[in-house]
Amino acid sequence: MTGIEQLKRALIEPLRNQIVNAIARVVLSNVDNSPKMQRLQVDADEGLVEDVVHMQPYGLSAVPVVGAEATMVCVGGDRAVPIAVVVSEPATRPTGQVSGEVALYHRDGHIIHLRDNGDIEIQCGAGQHVIVNDGSGGVPLATLADVQQVRDDLDGHEHTYLAPAGGTSTKTTFGPSVTAPTGTQVIRAK
Repeated sequence: MTGIEQLKRALIEPLRNQIVNAIARVVLSNVDNSPKMQRLQVDADEGLVEDVVHMQPYGLSAVPVVGAEATMVCVGGDRAVPIAVVVSEPATRPTGQVSGEVALYHRDGHIIHLRDNGDIEIQCGAGQHVIVNDGSGGVPLATLADVQQVRDDLDGHEHTYLAPAGGTSTKTTFGPSVTAPTGTQVIRAK
């Protein structure tokens, strides 16, 4: 090997290694959510990598499940300084959104969906509640089923009135159909 070939190898090989080591697709094997910066343990091509910092977007926090996939970036191509920038669980990601829609989802199917038409759809599991907490405790939102139950309970009940000529009169009342208000005040549940 000539001196020029040795020089090329000495200069190019370290750069090549930094580029190759800069980004990797990995699988989570453990999650430590106790520190301010979440720490992951991942399985990479070269084996187990520990103490991978999980960078999360401001205002969002999630504890990914073991087996989720991640993109690991190594600062300066140095595998001793790994950062997970994206963690995903493709098997549970909701599909079917149109361009511009956003969904915050849980692997069990709970979802907050910002629809392209301006609707905000909140889905939770059967028997679960959407809780609004104003700081004094959580209050579940009423669903249409809750409103219908109140209507059913009140429909057909009797009122006793004082008759104008004396005595009493009984009248059975039936409530009007339940209709939602219009405009930005609408809260619907399905």
